[in-house]
Amino acid sequence: MSAKAISEQTGKEFLYKHICTSAAVQNRFRYANVTSETDWDRLTQDHPWLLTERLVVKPDQLIKCRGKLGLVGVNLDLVGVQEWLKPRLMRETTVAKAKGILKNFLIEPFVAHTQEEEFYICIYATREGDHVLFHHEGGVDVGDVDAKAQRLLVGVDDKLSEDSVKEQLFMHVPEDRKEVLVSFVVGLFNLYEDLYFTYLEINPLVVNQDGVFVLDMAAKIDATADYICKAKWGDVEFPPPFGREAYPEEAYIADLDAKSGASLKLTILNPLGRIWTMVAGGGASVVYSDTICDLGGVDELANYGEYSGAPSEQQTYDYAKTILSLMTREKHHKGKVLIIGGSIANFTNVAATFKGIVRAIKDYQGPLKENGVTIFVRRGGPNYQEGLRVMGEVGKTTGIPIYVFGTETHMAAIVGMALGHQPIPNQPPVAAHTANFLLNSSTNSAVRFVQCRADPNWSAAKATMLFSRNTKAIMWGMQTRAVQGMLDFDYVCSRDEPSVAAMVYPFTFPRLPRYACQFIEMCLMVTADHGPAVSGAHNTIVCALAGKDPISSLTSGLLTIGDRFGGALDAAAKQFSKAFDSGMLPMEFVNKMKKDGKLIMGIGHRVKSIDNPDMRVQILKDFVKGHFPATPMLDYALDVEKIPTSKKPNLILNVDGFIGVAFVDLLRMCGGFTRDEADEFVEIGALNGIFVLGRSMGFIGHYLDQKRLKQGLYRHPWDDISYVLPEHMSM
Repeated sequence: MSAKAISEQTGKEFLYKHICTSAAVQNRFRYANVTSETDWDRLTQDHPWLLTERLVVKPDQLIKCRGKLGLVGVNLDLVGVQEWLKPRLMRETTVAKAKGILKNFLIEPFVAHTQEEEFYICIYATREGDHVLFHHEGGVDVGDVDAKAQRLLVGVDDKLSEDSVKEQLFMHVPEDRKEVLVSFVVGLFNLYEDLYFTYLEINPLVVNQDGVFVLDMAAKIDATADYICKAKWGDVEFPPPFGREAYPEEAYIADLDAKSGASLKLTILNPLGRIWTMVAGGGASVVYSDTICDLGGVDELANYGEYSGAPSEQQTYDYAKTILSLMTREKHHKGKVLIIGGSIANFTNVAATFKGIVRAIKDYQGPLKENGVTIFVRRGGPNYQEGLRVMGEVGKTTGIPIYVFGTETHMAAIVGMALGHQPIPNQPPVAAHTANFLLNSSTNSAVRFVQCRADPNWSAAKATMLFSRNTKAIMWGMQTRAVQGMLDFDYVCSRDEPSVAAMVYPFTFPRLPRYACQFIEMCLMVTADHGPAVSGAHNTIVCALAGKDPISSLTSGLLTIGDRFGGALDAAAKQFSKAFDSGMLPMEFVNKMKKDGKLIMGIGHRVKSIDNPDMRVQILKDFVKGHFPATPMLDYALDVEKIPTSKKPNLILNVDGFIGVAFVDLLRMCGGFTRDEADEFVEIGALNGIFVLGRSMGFIGHYLDQKRLKQGLYRHPWDDISYVLPEHMSM
């Protein structure tokens, strides 16, 4: 688990968007973000409530106890908020021992309430399960909640029940608020589990006659669950702790990591520190950092990170040069040390990764010597002797003191040497060959294999080893990189037969529920034809009468499909989805589109109106409402429809718009697709594909009609294109 803090705005967005509770959660999505680059006019247009309501403003930079630090402006109008921000925005401040720049603020509606309406709740994860802390007195002066809050432990595989909440947490809660609070707390815990939170604190949580208000919130999520929660999280950002700026070098390494199958991580702790690390492996990076801190180097530890997953020589070079560039920018009076460490690799070719590091050392040899850098290396694994030999050679050729150790030395021993706590021993010569994979190079011991036989009398109690030299693996999933690594290792070890026997993986397509298939069939039927007068059918008919083949005639009709004819499904789905997912109210969406001078795709019809409804839409709507498990996007679109139709009755949700938003509900709610897959179908034009497929059948029908009726060459009516000139201009 990798627990990473998220901003208050992100945490509230997750809560407002995904919590399931009967409690009336107020002020959903009513927050505005302010930075030094904020355009206040645009901000008030996007959030008109800023002009009419009393407001609260506070920094959103992972700072706790903001109220006690005087970092919360309360009960202000917009002008008051701007005045409050002037002496604080982009100014340095000190929180505990950390100094940092206040540059990100959050504005929310002010909620007038009494002390009796404030509560405290916190949920956090431990090895035993999830702890729920609740106190009936919340707010700035809540005090030591660990000592006085009611506590409930929910086991790893258990669920939080309403009865347990009432009995163990709500002993001091007024009766008239218990039901609302129970529903909210259970919904909050389910949200905590579903979105893989590791910490979720709300203080104060205000409950009054209007509903539930989440005033201040702090949260962490398990970053390793990104592949599970991507659809709900979106592109979540993890801001750095207050006082530690986000460095461009960290972003550069993160970008390398995103483009690579390897793992490349870098966090800069103290850019002026003298102890720098370049560690292979996530576990090893923790061991080295802990050892440095244990030996008194905590204040001088400059960075934390790791490279692993068999990075290429170029990737290792890019990673190494970034660290060398950072550590040689400022001199230290004691000189600096670089610890290049790691345990014994399984598949990573140590020699190949070290070649990248050696290239970087050669490129930075001048700055390294100017800064008095000493390098300590310890590594083991495939081709480690060759890697250590190359590393030792570069020390001799560049004049940089480089001390090299292999598997004969404990992985953390070089930390004591680097920090001067123990002497540097005389190093034994490293063998030059590359195929020695013994864990201890000082002995001639060999790995002993036991031949396993299919013997019916064989007893598990007599077994000494699980595998033999002939054991083969069956790999589950398309893990080509891992398999290639194993085959490479087989070759280096001179294994007679490959250690991988086969790869097994499922190849299936999600099975759609019956109602989804029926809906698609209905969409194909209602989009098949709209008479001969529309541009696509007209083109098909003209080509057919000109004697063209069916493919040419069909193509001429299809080429007319675009934003003005039949191409609104994708555009409508994208517009409504973006507005709904961002938490925009229907009126805000309509006003924004009007302000931007854009049409709302899927809205409006030349003939049909509120008084003369489109029966195609009505039939589809009845089916969707009767069979879909949920229709949040359609409901949102119908709420949007009410706004323009109040002014002009033909500005209805037309059949293109209806199919677009209903298909989004289908993709997201049918259970056959992840959120990413559903969004991808919209992005790649799958919904317009439904229209194209259905209308193709109609075009083919028009083509066959003309051939069956043996119609002649089309000639446009003369009256439609002729005109009469004034007498004085006629020939």
